[in-house]
Amino acid sequence: MSSKLKYPDYKLAILRWFMGITCFSYFSSYSTHAQPLGKLIEATLNTGSPFTIRVYGTEDGIPQHQISAMIPDKTGNLLIGTANGLVEFNGQTFTDINPTDESRKILCIKMFLDRKSNILYGVDNRSRLFQITPVTRELSKEDNLSASFYHDSIIFITRKKEVRISRLGSSKSRFISKIESNHAICGVGLVGRTPFFSDSTGTYILRRSKWTKLTKDVYYLSKKNPYSGQNYLLGFSGAAIYSNGRLIRQKFKENTEGFHFTDIAFGPHKEIFISTHKGLYYKDRHHTIFESITSNFPSKIILSLFYNEDENFLFAGSNDKGLLQIKLKQCMTIYDESILKESSLSSIIRTPENELIVSGTYSTIFKFNQKSLSDYYSKRTDFSCLAEINGQVWAGTWGSGIVVLKNRKYIRTITKGFYNHSVHAIFQDRRRRIWIGAENGISLSETPNQFRHLFKSLKIGLVVCFYQLKNGDILVGGEDGFFIFSEDLKLKKHFNIRNGLKGKEVRAFYEKKDGTFFIGTYGGGLYYWNNKKLLPLNRMKNCLLDNDIFSLAPDKNGNLYISSNHGLYIISERKIDDFISHKINFLIPFRLGQDDGILNTEFNGGFQNNSYSSDGKHFCFPTIQGVLISFFDVPGYRKLRPFLKGVTVNDKIQKLSNPIFPRNTHTINIQYYCPNFTQFYNLHYQYKLVGPDIKEEWSTPTKQGIISFKMLPPGEYKVYMRGIDGFNDHSPNEIIYEFKIEKHIYETFWFRLLAFGLVFLLIFLLTYKRIQISKDQELKDSEHKNTMFELKLKAIQAKMNPHFIFNCLNNIQYLIVMGKQEEAEYALSDFSGLLRKFLQQSDNSFITLRDEVELLKSYISVERFRFEESLDVEVNIPENLLHLKIPTLLIQPTVENAIVHGLTHKKGIKRLIIEGHREEDVIILKIEDTGIGRQEAKRINTYRANHISHGWNMVLDKINLLKAKYQYSVIFEIIDKPENSGTTVIFRIPLVTEEMLEN
Repeated sequence: MSSKLKYPDYKLAILRWFMGITCFSYFSSYSTHAQPLGKLIEATLNTGSPFTIRVYGTEDGIPQHQISAMIPDKTGNLLIGTANGLVEFNGQTFTDINPTDESRKILCIKMFLDRKSNILYGVDNRSRLFQITPVTRELSKEDNLSASFYHDSIIFITRKKEVRISRLGSSKSRFISKIESNHAICGVGLVGRTPFFSDSTGTYILRRSKWTKLTKDVYYLSKKNPYSGQNYLLGFSGAAIYSNGRLIRQKFKENTEGFHFTDIAFGPHKEIFISTHKGLYYKDRHHTIFESITSNFPSKIILSLFYNEDENFLFAGSNDKGLLQIKLKQCMTIYDESILKESSLSSIIRTPENELIVSGTYSTIFKFNQKSLSDYYSKRTDFSCLAEINGQVWAGTWGSGIVVLKNRKYIRTITKGFYNHSVHAIFQDRRRRIWIGAENGISLSETPNQFRHLFKSLKIGLVVCFYQLKNGDILVGGEDGFFIFSEDLKLKKHFNIRNGLKGKEVRAFYEKKDGTFFIGTYGGGLYYWNNKKLLPLNRMKNCLLDNDIFSLAPDKNGNLYISSNHGLYIISERKIDDFISHKINFLIPFRLGQDDGILNTEFNGGFQNNSYSSDGKHFCFPTIQGVLISFFDVPGYRKLRPFLKGVTVNDKIQKLSNPIFPRNTHTINIQYYCPNFTQFYNLHYQYKLVGPDIKEEWSTPTKQGIISFKMLPPGEYKVYMRGIDGFNDHSPNEIIYEFKIEKHIYETFWFRLLAFGLVFLLIFLLTYKRIQISKDQELKDSEHKNTMFELKLKAIQAKMNPHFIFNCLNNIQYLIVMGKQEEAEYALSDFSGLLRKFLQQSDNSFITLRDEVELLKSYISVERFRFEESLDVEVNIPENLLHLKIPTLLIQPTVENAIVHGLTHKKGIKRLIIEGHREEDVIILKIEDTGIGRQEAKRINTYRANHISHGWNMVLDKINLLKAKYQYSVIFEIIDKPENSGTTVIFRIPLVTEEMLEN
């Protein structure tokens, strides 16, 4: 922690007390770490114990506190036998194994798991053999005197005192030997390949088919060290190694008479753990330690042991306190309340005299080693930071200047410019210049006696750290971000909140080999400057680094140690690079906490030199409660293995073999796990859901392997699940769970297809019916229209008939008036023939050109009597056109107009020419006369009372009706000859189609 102070000394204590309460409340309410199961025995955090111990009890899920046996299963879970049934522990939850009344009655004192068949066997306290999973049943026909497992077999002593061995799963047993003992049998087994048994008189081995007494000591349990190959025997009062028929008793400082040794476990680095009814023995290469109730060990009687090699810790089953997790410390906190009192520690250095010292608030400077703390400087002063400058110790204070010491002796105090200003950083660069960082900015001294305040215009504010890069640039961190100054004191860059740097303060720097560097901030996490761009790592997706970074300490193996308010983190530099370059999409550090020996996980920051290491392996850090010494080694790589634990659908347990869920599924919960028993690896879980209209991406890492899906639409889904931890594996193991949510019948493809087909058919039928009705209506309308057209055509023709008759009778009347009786008779005869033909064709809309020509000739013959011999008519129509049909009475009225209005008033020779020819699908008919022309005829007709030209108007009406009814367009052109010398009418008549004739 750090504070910017501008208050007199007498207010410091009150202010710091208030800030301490505030900070404690804030950090207590904020935690990014899931609460682990179990309860840590805080007494084991003191410096005298090599272990930390976490206790799991009934409140965590264990059915009973008496733990009689433990073995691992093939997935890495721990199978635990208690006095009230068996449970499985995966590090996160305890789950009942075959929770039946029969299994709860069995008190297993020994267990064996057949890894091929996955059948769990157990021996109870009456030496009876049971199969526990998948179905609980007793395999022994009768009680035995003693029994124990040996590989995949069981060796036992019957009531008849026969030693037998039987392969598990077999109903047959092999006789080994009969024993002659009238004393209580204590144990039986194989030590190496040699059978042994013990009774109250001693221990016996089978040699050449005879039982030979090995020792008067009673040994009832044998186990082989998998690392050394040595065979151990445990008994009532001790432990021994059996080798080549000889017994090598193990020595202990304590008198072990009656200790009742119960189990033994082995570590990969020559560690040996031995449980007894008095406590726990721990032996390694250098010493032997006995832990009992008198040394804060939580239980007196330990019944069973299991050493977890993957995570390097011991499980111990107690008789009354549940399951104990015993872990060798990776850190040690040097703390003495009588010396430190309320003082927190802030800065660590090694003095020129090769002593490690640490500054303390409210007190003084302390010297420390791996065992104790003591005063280095006797005067009580509120110290904040330390530095070794020119063979001297420079100690910054909270408002009292800088105290200079040498060989623990006071030299002087520098107060000018620093009085009432807390000093947080003292640093000497390669030019031997001394930099002072205080709450009022930067001061620099070329010599140890004169300081000048620099960069006043920049208003730098509180400065807490300095760092010099390999190129000579000086990095300055504080409350206004960080500055980069060149060696000649020119500002090169400044980064703060205005250009993306968040956090209360910049507290640490670390330069990589390539000249780029990391920046640790308080509240903003880790940043990376690549000489081009500032990258905020904590704001990148799936970065799980702490937001509070107080120190960046590199070890010799390429790892960074990061102290914070929540523990000590270790992260590989290479993994950070991979994360920045997107080779991995998550970044998780290892985490050292109380289970690893840290007394208080709140470290101190905001001061220069807040970490120290002399060898790049062992580190010292100041905390608010003592000095932390870390002797941690990053463990060997392990690959996480995820397993599916269970699925519930709508809060009901679902069989994993039936992944098809009904449509009314509203909630799917999936639980999965990776066996993991310690907090150090910082295990997190991710999943990815693949399904209809779902974006495929990994979820945000969480500490719990629990997934919940709400209201998923029907379809087929795949859930990919994985565990990730501080190893930041590039390709983590994944498991896949596939399931399907069925559709309602009306949501299925076939139903929709059928519904669509029915709707389509209905629409088709309705449309078809409507079209039929429309067609019928159109047909009726068409028929009605045709009828109307026919009536109109007939009306026109009816008009033409009287007009035609009138004109013919007019000519006959003229002949009679003129006294030409004979001509009138001939004319009347021709008229009767013409009238007959006219009446025959009057009901037809179309006639052949031949009939039209004959009609014209008959008509002209009637008209010729008026003109005597002066009318010359010429008809030129090719024979091959005469069979073609044209509209009825289309040409006759035109010829009639030519004769009546054009030629009648002409003096001299009167000529009428009718010609025809074909152009593709059009008949061209031309009627040409040498009459007086239209203009002269119009003039003459103006003097005729009530004269109306009905013939040509009826022709026009007929043309329009033909176009309306048949879309049959007759085009005509009237050409007036020059000087009123006649008129030419040209008709362009399309060929008549069969459809028109039918209609």
